[in-house]
Amino acid sequence: MSNLPERGPAAKLAREIDPARLERALKRLPFLEREAFLRKTRDRLSYAEIGAAFGLSPEGAESRVVTALIKLDVHLQLIDRPWWRLW
Repeated sequence: MSNLPERGPAAKLAREIDPARLERALKRLPFLEREAFLRKTRDRLSYAEIGAAFGLSPEGAESRVVTALIKLDVHLQLIDRPWWRLW
């Protein structure tokens, strides 16, 4: 069973990107950031609900989701890219 979101903007992104690439990028995220991102995009929870699940404030939960988005963007750009092309 996939961890990818099924609807919303994240689902659109998931359809446009190779699912295997997106799964690899998600696996590279730290647990809390990955779970906060998935609960926001896949489960459509509010930041308050995510925060309550992890003992964070709503702002802290939002910060984890935003950090996950930034890291996913970087990971998706770097996956399958030779190390010498990073400069």
